[in-house]
Amino acid sequence: MRIGGVRLSRRAILAVITVTTVAVVVAVSLTLSLRSSPTRARQYTATTACLLTDATGTAPGTSAATAWSEMQKASLRSRAKIQYLPINGPSTTQNAVPYLNTLTQRQCAVIVATGTGPVAATAGNAHRYPTITFIVIDKDQPQQHNLVSVSAANNAQLQAVLQQAIQRHDA
Repeated sequence: MRIGGVRLSRRAILAVITVTTVAVVVAVSLTLSLRSSPTRARQYTATTACLLTDATGTAPGTSAATAWSEMQKASLRSRAKIQYLPINGPSTTQNAVPYLNTLTQRQCAVIVATGTGPVAATAGNAHRYPTITFIVIDKDQPQQHNLVSVSAANNAQLQAVLQQAIQRHDA
């Protein structure tokens, strides 16, 4: 057989057909696998919400566990990243401040605080970080322009405040 003035042997023709067939099969397989495979990695927004707890962390039955559960729900709805950081040692204001500073350096847009030390440290330092929204689980804390106080028993209020704070930072 001649193609473009060049004579090809049967072996050469068979090799061209085989290579072409393999290339088509690979291309079709890749196209189908890309279309049918669901995305496994969760796509997050740029907003991160963080929970600051006392040394018990998110142990069951604590206000931190409730707050963490509500933060998980808010993350599913908003696709905001969430993380928590328990303080190490006694739950005092002085001990909690370095952990609060860590969360601010991690670029947490929303910081939720539970426990005596974390709540006191947050309430006392929120004014230093005007672009961060702070939520304290303590009904007795006075409101500030960037600090909201929520009762530990009011999950619906916590969820609403979290959603508003996350949406404000996503905008």
